[in-house]
Amino acid sequence: MMYLGDKAVGVVTSHSMPWNPFPFMESCYHMFYQTELPETVIIDFEGKCPMQGFDSAFRYSTGWKNIIIKNLIMPDYGVTMWYMFCDTDNCETLTFENCRIRPSKASRAFTAGYDSLKRINGVIDLTVCSDSDMFYFARKLEHFEIAPNSMLKTYSLKYAGNFDDNTLVSIANALNPESPTTVDLKNYTSRMQSMNGNIEDGMFILNESGDMSLDNFITTVKGWTIA
Repeated sequence: MMYLGDKAVGVVTSHSMPWNPFPFMESCYHMFYQTELPETVIIDFEGKCPMQGFDSAFRYSTGWKNIIIKNLIMPDYGVTMWYMFCDTDNCETLTFENCRIRPSKASRAFTAGYDSLKRINGVIDLTVCSDSDMFYFARKLEHFEIAPNSMLKTYSLKYAGNFDDNTLVSIANALNPESPTTVDLKNYTSRMQSMNGNIEDGMFILNESGDMSLDNFITTVKGWTIA
């Protein structure tokens, strides 16, 4: 059940509410649009996924610092996540637990709390995503993970946050070598030059005694251009 209150924890499942928050699992559009939420919100989709997606599901919501989404399994063709967490207030951490996150469209999906969102826990698969600006202007974002080889085009990362080392490695491993283009990581060039690692099954593994730098891995193994 959802408890709305100061520092409360809200828990939602597909059958725990007096009203059904996921009617027929067709759409979660505007689910918590402009809603004041608890500091921590837990939503369990119990292996289901709304067919029409999550556009503006949390847009302009306030109060929450942590959202935990469990057991959300998106289909191969993906679902839309346009503005899903855009323009939220005070958020810090978004966690996908036991989920398959595969957006088909996700313009500014994670432009959440321009100066607050720091971490996205869980893997995001971009294989079928048609938008390139999901992280646009998420200025405090430090950590997220992209599925290996699922980036097929340039994504706007220039105005996103100060990525940690693991995020830079994840982005590099996500670049699909069969679709080389530019990766928006020019601001991180000097740091990537100092990040060494080994190559295992085509993936970069951080290792300070490794024989290849991360920037070299991007440009030679993946064949992408840093711009």
